[in-house]
Amino acid sequence: MHRHGIRAVVTALSFFAALAHQTTFADRTLSLQVVSATVRDKTVPGAEIIFQKIGQNSVSARSDGNGRISVSAPFGGADDSSVTMIAKADGYSTLVVKCPCNGLTYALSEKMTQLDGIRIVLNWGSSPQDLDAHLVYPGNHVWYLTMTGDSSRLDVDSRRGFGPETITINRKFPGQRYVYAIHTFSSGTERDSLRAVSQAVVSVYIGSSLIKSYYFTPGPEDTLLYLFEIDELGVIRDLNKTTSVRGPERVKSTLTAALERRDYSFSALDVAEVAKAQAQMANAQGEEAYHAKNLDRAVEHYWYAINNDPQYGQAYSNLGLAYQRQGRTAEAIWANRKAIDLAQGADRNIVRASSFYNIGRIYESQGHWHDALENFQSALRERNMPTYTQAVARMQTKLAR
Repeated sequence: MHRHGIRAVVTALSFFAALAHQTTFADRTLSLQVVSATVRDKTVPGAEIIFQKIGQNSVSARSDGNGRISVSAPFGGADDSSVTMIAKADGYSTLVVKCPCNGLTYALSEKMTQLDGIRIVLNWGSSPQDLDAHLVYPGNHVWYLTMTGDSSRLDVDSRRGFGPETITINRKFPGQRYVYAIHTFSSGTERDSLRAVSQAVVSVYIGSSLIKSYYFTPGPEDTLLYLFEIDELGVIRDLNKTTSVRGPERVKSTLTAALERRDYSFSALDVAEVAKAQAQMANAQGEEAYHAKNLDRAVEHYWYAINNDPQYGQAYSNLGLAYQRQGRTAEAIWANRKAIDLAQGADRNIVRASSFYNIGRIYESQGHWHDALENFQSALRERNMPTYTQAVARMQTKLAR
């Protein structure tokens, strides 16, 4: 086992750190295309494309009838990770990625309405020609040979470079673990193998929001990369394993065995004290905005806190409340689950109980009585409160009818 060059980025608009690597355009023109993440070869015309760079004015354009834009390269022709591209279109979740962007294709995810749905979109450049997405969970392996699983599907399989390769989980089953992995199926012809390997990005969506992005350089042919797992509670955990696997059946057996044995480890996080301090300040600002009923601003502050300290459980708990007030229920469930996972210290049980209760209230509001009951019971186990007892009794009455 060895470490792979992955950057996992918890995502929110306007909160990306600039990196030093510099690339420029040869002809001072930036071109790209925007397509649907779930419908093969469907382009997205009229999408608003915005380029941002710290200290510079934003540059924007609209995609044409074929989903393409071609503009004079902004920011002196820089095409590197100091430039952020934002793509917006009606009916789609906003996509935020770090460049390089020139010559690439980007897939927009249609907004989802499922409370426990997750969409995973893989994009890359022209080389390698074929990256394959894999999702394994008990009794299921979703990939190009089995495109449909229990409440999940491979929406788009791309074999010509660029992507997208999209897997949608319509409902993540509670109490089950899922592993998402990527296999470098083929480097193409000998000529293709000599071309520069493109950066790849995996975008993870819940509800109408992009909640996490992974940037990495694909490995050579027959490399299998374990990117993340979704645990029994629904928490996304970063992984750090690559291995060499040749042949479709071998990939399938390797992933099935890994799921059963938990044959991988988690990426360690080391958060600097200055980042923790910035996160705490941002969280406090978010709380001020929340109490002032400026929910959009509160969400921005909580995301800034999380980007500085991805292990800051209270910021996730606050984010969940803000999302709930906005009516972004799927995102609220995800944030509360993350708060439960990260809760620690003297207030651990209080945070976990309140988060379970908040999730239960969301399920109750949607008429999902059984899911609501399970979360209310979890809240009661963490902390004996009359409110939780009453909620359990309320759901038991609903289910008994």
